[in-house]
Amino acid sequence: MNIIFNNIKVKQSIMNKRIYLIWLLIFLLSCKKQNVEEIAHCEVAEDLAAYSFFKKGTYWIYQDSISGMIDSVYVYFDTNFVYHNPGWGIIAEGDYPFYSMSSYSVKEQASLLYITDYGDYKTNSTVGALRKRVGPGAGHGSAYFMVNTFQKGIYLRYYGAFDAVTFENYFEDKIIKGRNFQSVAKFGDKDNATEFRNSTLFYVAKNVGIIRKEIIDSNQVWNLIRFKIVQ
Repeated sequence: MNIIFNNIKVKQSIMNKRIYLIWLLIFLLSCKKQNVEEIAHCEVAEDLAAYSFFKKGTYWIYQDSISGMIDSVYVYFDTNFVYHNPGWGIIAEGDYPFYSMSSYSVKEQASLLYITDYGDYKTNSTVGALRKRVGPGAGHGSAYFMVNTFQKGIYLRYYGAFDAVTFENYFEDKIIKGRNFQSVAKFGDKDNATEFRNSTLFYVAKNVGIIRKEIIDSNQVWNLIRFKIVQ
């Protein structure tokens, strides 16, 4: 009798283990499926530098669609290198690329500095390309003008900025002044520190840079009409 009872207990134990393993397998498969679905709904620009880093010799010529005024912006300095982060803060130890360029606006007589630091990457975080305006007079300010995650609702605030930059839209193709640009992302900043705290929209094309800038508060729309790119 004891033998039969013990056999029943062994069989129940085996059955319980099988049921546990089945439920564990279902759970793992459901988690894996959920992660795939989340990734599929998130479009990310892995190469942020392709949108925000350009070398000396690059220039852009913009025209204001309202007044017809012209502004020429040219890159006069660029640098990029790889540095080692020993694991400061919450950033994992590793080697990270750093990109920086300095450009000059002839109309505004101001330098516009751009910095893209991949060392800012953290697990599941959003990273931005920083824009700094220097001069003249009180024309100073720093703010992100774009982020690497092209997903509705994504935003990023620079610690010295008045407001956050927000992803607005993405276009496979965008026509500006009769020219077709590809892989264009649109970003908005309601209180842009680099545009005298005006509400501003940036349209940024891969391998071209900023192709359109809308300064909402002053009713200005600057469209790219000519350019030369060195990357």
